[in-house]
Amino acid sequence: MSAVPELLLGWVKRLRGVKGELAVATRSQDLTPYLALREARFVRGDAPPELRTLESVRTHGSRLLIRLEGVDSAAAAAPWLGAEMWVDTAVLPALEPGAYYAYQLLGMEVVCQDGERLGRLSDIRTTGGCDLWVVLTPGGVEHLIPAALAICTSVDRQKGLITVNPPVGLLELNAI
Repeated sequence: MSAVPELLLGWVKRLRGVKGELAVATRSQDLTPYLALREARFVRGDAPPELRTLESVRTHGSRLLIRLEGVDSAAAAAPWLGAEMWVDTAVLPALEPGAYYAYQLLGMEVVCQDGERLGRLSDIRTTGGCDLWVVLTPGGVEHLIPAALAICTSVDRQKGLITVNPPVGLLELNAI
């Protein structure tokens, strides 16, 4: 698919501790690729994006914990609550064969194993369990397809094609 210069990695959701650490909620299940990040762009409301150096990055459960350079107290960190955290995709590490970053799938065509064209992957919703892939049909209908291996049978990034094998009745749920 097309190159994406920046990736919305997540949102600053809360303060952690008194030394200015921030908890970032992401859409990613595997946070390991982001531990080496050294800078990110933050967007707060209508303010222009701000490139900041990351003093530290670590994980805590399903969230990233970050410290911004020069932010060393909860009071100094508080203005960052609610900010979007964007990263340059060029600095993300390469993944193992068959693995991909979610942004690399957006816009790909989705077809059933029988060849029926469903539409394009327009969003990925993190649910706490299995992600839901939002497939938008040419007619504007959204299909929510669980990103389970038994359903999403292949991803061909070279062809920009995702093949799915939805269980009987899944696609009809959107007609209700």
